[in-house]
Amino acid sequence: MSDLEDSFYQQLSSLDVSLLGVIPTSATIEDRRALLALHLASRSPGYSYLEVGSEMGGSLQAHLIDPWCAKVFSVDLRVDTVRDYRGTFQWYNGNTTAAMRERLRLAWPNAQLGKLITFDMQASQVPAEALVPAPALIFIDAEHTDRAAWADFRWALKVGAQNGFIAFHDAHLVWGGIRRALADLNRQGVEHAAGQFSGSSVLAIALGAEARGRLNGLGLSISEPELFFKQARGLRRKERLEHWRNRFEWTKVACRERLKHCWQTGKRLVTGDRY
Repeated sequence: MSDLEDSFYQQLSSLDVSLLGVIPTSATIEDRRALLALHLASRSPGYSYLEVGSEMGGSLQAHLIDPWCAKVFSVDLRVDTVRDYRGTFQWYNGNTTAAMRERLRLAWPNAQLGKLITFDMQASQVPAEALVPAPALIFIDAEHTDRAAWADFRWALKVGAQNGFIAFHDAHLVWGGIRRALADLNRQGVEHAAGQFSGSSVLAIALGAEARGRLNGLGLSISEPELFFKQARGLRRKERLEHWRNRFEWTKVACRERLKHCWQTGKRLVTGDRY
């Protein structure tokens, strides 16, 4: 093992969150620890990593600098708005592959950006033949709706490694889709084990031989799916209500500012003005 490989392994095996800290990401500290544990468990010389929904590359940066990683696949439709369970669109200004590549280049000057393969399209449009070697770890963090999460999982199951991992971010927002995915695996007789990393929003599914042992061997506390689903139901409802409450308050403030402007300038308020 070279000095570079040894240094990286030491950081990864200690779940050093700085590996995912150079490029800002919405992942919490516990989310990052969960992702690093999955990274550690799924890596081998020449492995590949895939994620659906990359935004600025925060969650793929550790794989990009991993000496053992041969390919990093990024699938992102790159749209300005994305559907979300919470009931509105989320805006992603400047959400382009070029911007992600530039940010990665500046953050990690020594990274081999040549192994980053990007697809600006729906995951279902990417053929398995384009993903070689088959990804050992697939991370789903795209549209946060049950239907989209389930569809992304079905595709991931077809293109991923036989004994790999599939993980979801913000799992509490798409728990319905995950539950449906697990039902599919049970119906198809696919050996698997699933669990949510305690304190995080990451849920992982281990596939293939000795799935339960590999999941339990990650070294972090993991909750059983059904227990998590019960908690997620209430948490998702709470976030939806909070989002709309905040949006209502923002609208009230905008209306007041608009009316104030009209009063000060003598401009007539036209029906249909947007606030």
